[in-house]
Amino acid sequence: MGNTLSASNPTEILPVEAYLSDLSCGDAVESLGSTRFMKVARGKNADGIYVWKVFLVQDDSLLLNPYRKEILRIRDALANAPNCSTVKKIYMKPKYAVLLRPYQKHTLCDRLSTRAFVVQQERIWYVYQLFKALAQCQKANVCHGDLKSQNIVISSSNWLQITDFAPFKPTYLPHDNPSSFTFFFDTSRRQSCYLAPERFLSTADYEKNVKEKGDDWLFGTLHPAMDMFSAGCVVFELLHDGKSPFSLLSDVPPQFRPLLKMLLNREPSMRMTAQQVLDGSVIHFPKVLDAFFSYLNAFRPKDISTSQSIEDFDQSHSLFYLEPDDVISKLKRDETTVWEKLDESPETRPFAVLFISLITANIRALRSVPSKVDAMNLLVRLASLCDATIATERVLPYLVFALSENDAQVRAAAVYAIAELMSPIEPTSFEDSLVFIDYLLPEISTMLDKRSNCPTLVLLALATNLGEIAETAYRFHSVGRNLRGGIIDDECSGAENISDVHQAEDEEQALNKALSEIFVILCSSPENCVRHCLVNPKSLTKLYNFFNKMRSSEILLRHMITFLNIKSDWRLRAVFFDSLPICVRKKSVDVKPLLQQGLHDFEELVVLHAIYCIYLLVESDVLERSAVIDLLEDTVPFLAHPNDWIRITVINLIVVIDSRWSLAEVHCRLLPLVRPYLKEDGLFRLNNKTVLVNSLNGPIPREIWKKIITDMNVDHTKVLLSILESPGDQVF
Repeated sequence: MGNTLSASNPTEILPVEAYLSDLSCGDAVESLGSTRFMKVARGKNADGIYVWKVFLVQDDSLLLNPYRKEILRIRDALANAPNCSTVKKIYMKPKYAVLLRPYQKHTLCDRLSTRAFVVQQERIWYVYQLFKALAQCQKANVCHGDLKSQNIVISSSNWLQITDFAPFKPTYLPHDNPSSFTFFFDTSRRQSCYLAPERFLSTADYEKNVKEKGDDWLFGTLHPAMDMFSAGCVVFELLHDGKSPFSLLSDVPPQFRPLLKMLLNREPSMRMTAQQVLDGSVIHFPKVLDAFFSYLNAFRPKDISTSQSIEDFDQSHSLFYLEPDDVISKLKRDETTVWEKLDESPETRPFAVLFISLITANIRALRSVPSKVDAMNLLVRLASLCDATIATERVLPYLVFALSENDAQVRAAAVYAIAELMSPIEPTSFEDSLVFIDYLLPEISTMLDKRSNCPTLVLLALATNLGEIAETAYRFHSVGRNLRGGIIDDECSGAENISDVHQAEDEEQALNKALSEIFVILCSSPENCVRHCLVNPKSLTKLYNFFNKMRSSEILLRHMITFLNIKSDWRLRAVFFDSLPICVRKKSVDVKPLLQQGLHDFEELVVLHAIYCIYLLVESDVLERSAVIDLLEDTVPFLAHPNDWIRITVINLIVVIDSRWSLAEVHCRLLPLVRPYLKEDGLFRLNNKTVLVNSLNGPIPREIWKKIITDMNVDHTKVLLSILESPGDQVF
């Protein structure tokens, strides 16, 4: 502010806290940097968190009032500029002045080096907003004076604003005296210069103009073309992931090369205005950005809002600051409209990342359960339009965080969302392929370790989706194994290759162990409904395929056997026999005792499911011939059962056995067992279901069956059986 480098230093240098102690900036004052030009700190007062900039007066003859007036003029001129963050208050003291502006955590410079890294659509969005900001400045007859990536702030919802307007910094500098540039413009010591070339004069011209025109020339002759040159430098840095200009344009995307050539032109008159850039004179931004800009303007955080008036897609209306729950509610209401805009073309779909950033910026502050569930569902749907890295780096962490929520409905919804999000993803790097082993499965295991605090609803969600999760986890592991093989250098030593093989085996074992433990925990849940969900056919098939590839498929049957011990829930015993054909696909597995237990169950529907299970196992040729013969001795007598479903299922079993056995085996093994239940002894084959149904004797009447089962004691039953088995009598 007119300070010269030859001015005497202050007699006493104090920490920044000393200058802010009487300005009600709160107790927690954190220094953000200190230079000879300014001291910067972050403090909090009743209005929020602000950046406090302290300028020390080193020359008693310096008049600060003209600069104060210009700063306030800029503030008022840009009061309704959504992409500009100006100084809000100025405190004037005899020995120093303090400027206040809203605090934002990330500058553009910080954002370019922070995970998750910026994607191409975000770069385009930032460039678009940058020229929106400059157009707002030029419309208000305001120049920035020190535009660079450190003076551009980015909110967590990807809203860009330019800040730290510098009317108190000189417009011109001597080109052969770098100390002036360092003092005013290189306070961060990045040693990069974004000032337009016309701002550097020879020492003779500089001293002549200062002498003749004074401070009005030195501080008041900024031109918009100067800011446009600086904007070109920012765009270059943005497109090169933080690398400062200048270099050849070979690494610049072709669509931006004309823009940069125009912005970085040495002749100020050849640089267009920001509005001309937005109008498509040199680069064509996607048309959808105009609609998104107007729409997303409504969601700007309170501390960076400058106006209460916004534009929606189709109408203009006033809207005050939205609470996080209101943000999600509005997005949910407008979901169809937003989706139509995003789905206009393949080029517009990746811009869904803008809405993902908006949701993730608000999701942790949500209060209501419906809003949290809607937010997760919206994230999953939007992520389907973006690259896989967006899903794994930007969406997945928030869904995993939701697993620790207090509300069971939110945690259950998070499980469903995680399964749906990860299912279609194909990892593109070896590091991405480890997301299940190193991150997701440990988080799920941690949640299950606290089973006393894990509601049944969450267990149900996990049991329902465990097959999908296992299938996706194995796909990630397989792709990672292939990617690992692709990145191993041909010149690696044998020892290094062996080490990689061992590491791959360790990863496979870790994956197998993690999913096995989750399955065992769910399988031993005291809630039978969880077990029902765990063995639903679709999920169980995927689980079997996973464990079979891991060479540990026996774990399923080993723990599902416990279902047969649950006497209080016949449905669970029945579902065991429904699941058995999925888990038994090898003849080496002996399941005959389990099937016999099902045939002797006191619930008719369990018996029915057991017989049908035998039918499926015979049809798939899993059971040994000897086991089938033994089971027939227990199964064929059900041809006399009063339950028609059971009788028909037994007939289906007999028909399928006849179709697979030789004629000799049918006559020697099967027909003798079936003949006592037939009206006539003339059947040659048992391969026709209709003939068998018509040839059967009538079933035991239901009343008699009920009497035998429920009313007769053991002794009476033995007498009845001895009479029925006496020689010369018929069975019926």
